[in-house]
Amino acid sequence: MFKLLAITDSIIKIFPEAVRPENLLGFGIPGLGVLLFFILVYGVGIAMRYYIGRQVVSFYESILIRVPVISSLYQATK
Repeated sequence: MFKLLAITDSIIKIFPEAVRPENLLGFGIPGLGVLLFFILVYGVGIAMRYYIGRQVVSFYESILIRVPVISSLYQATK
C-alpha cells in the first residue's frame, strides 16, 4: 500500500522544482500525487466524453449510414 502511495507521489517530480510543495511550503504533502492522479484521470474522462467521444461517435455514424440495411435500423433505433 505504501509502495503504491510512493509511486503515485512521484508524479509530483514532473513539475519544475520551483512549484513543488517541498520548495513552496518547506515540507512534502503525502498523498498529493494520488490526488493529482485522480484529477488527471477525471480531466481525461471529461475530454473523452465531450470532445473526443463525440468525434468517435460521428465517425462511426458516418460509416453506419453508408451500409443500406444497417442504416435504416440504426436511424430507427437512434
